[in-house]
Amino acid sequence: MVNIEVKQHFNKFYSAWAISASVINLLGAAFAVLYGSNIPWVIGAIILFMFYLPRLNSFTPRMPLIIGYANWVSLIRLLIIISLFGSYPNLNDTELFVLFLIAICLDGLDGYLARRFGQTSEVGGKFDMEIDAFLVFTLSWIHVDLQNLTWYILIPGGLRYVYEIALFWLPKTGKEILPKMVRSTIAVSFFLSLLIPFVTEEPSLILITYVSGTLIICSFLISFFYQFKSA
Repeated sequence: MVNIEVKQHFNKFYSAWAISASVINLLGAAFAVLYGSNIPWVIGAIILFMFYLPRLNSFTPRMPLIIGYANWVSLIRLLIIISLFGSYPNLNDTELFVLFLIAICLDGLDGYLARRFGQTSEVGGKFDMEIDAFLVFTLSWIHVDLQNLTWYILIPGGLRYVYEIALFWLPKTGKEILPKMVRSTIAVSFFLSLLIPFVTEEPSLILITYVSGTLIICSFLISFFYQFKSA
């Protein structure tokens, strides 16, 4: 078991890391929008996660293969996402669809392995959550850059980072007004809907992506006002 002192140490580290990740990802996106290059964004993301990786071992109980099976799957997923983000101009829509689908499916696998082998931890859970946020934001940018979707999709895509900055100075209540099942369903729906533009240009199907993105916005706004009111 992770003792309270170690938990507090991790929470302090994660609080600083999460706000740094939000700033760097938003600045990376702004640079990409203004100058048409995502290279600084890719480099910033690599540096960010390199700071996080050692914590998978130092802040978790003793696990097989140093960080546990689930965290290895998460790490592989992260490498796939960063590789795709750095090379997407050289890939066609079918290749992007298949590889991003694999990355999304691995998200379910790492959760299953963590539960199956009793390797769940707050450190691993936060790691997985941050990979999800990075996946959504970068995938949203890829669609904008490839002109598959309009700029609007960057709002729900990057809202996780805006939310983190907005709540940085508020006391952390740890409570959410929307049930976890509802929030998870909305998030997964948005993940999957971001794959649609790779396989079709049908307006009625593309609309699903925008609707899912709008639900993400609504979810974050509800959560923000609840957190603000609670604080």
